[in-house]
Amino acid sequence: FPSHDSSLQASAKAAAEDAKSQALLANGLRNSVGATNAQIAATEESIRQMQLSASVADDQIRPAFDNLARATGSLTEATRLTNIALDVSAATGKDLGTVSIALGKAVNGSTTALSKLGLNVKGVADPIGLLEQRFQGASEAAAETDPFQRLNIVFGEIQEQVGQALLPELNNLADWLSSPEVQANIETLTQNLS
Repeated sequence: FPSHDSSLQASAKAAAEDAKSQALLANGLRNSVGATNAQIAATEESIRQMQLSASVADDQIRPAFDNLARATGSLTEATRLTNIALDVSAATGKDLGTVSIALGKAVNGSTTALSKLGLNVKGVADPIGLLEQRFQGASEAAAETDPFQRLNIVFGEIQEQVGQALLPELNNLADWLSSPEVQANIETLTQNLS
């Protein structure tokens, strides 16, 4: 890419990274819970809503969601737990991925990872329920008080949408540049320059 097209380059790169993140989640959900295309599309919409309400990038939410889907075997439970993870992460300042892994372990009976995050759930019959109650609404409250982060998320989404429009043309360009005819012409040109 020429340097003067840096914003277009950034948009295309953001779109490619988002497409990769979506593909990895879709693959993970198919493998872990047998998700259908319709369920994956519904999950993407849920993640989009989480992103907008919590002001956390979808590229951070998808791996957390995937962790929780693997841990629970359920899209419904993974959605619930992802929302809890967003709240806990916002309230504690802990990384969303780390919180999601700890919640996944707690769902399967081990609360040690939650304790290591400073979340006192020892001896609690329903540690997930306690966290849900204790931290409910924290991610939205944090998002509402940080307009810069909210704008970052919105502008990031706009950038990805612009990039999505460019990706087909970039793929066509890459196909053309890697064609045998063009490669032969480049080789001839470079040989004539030497």
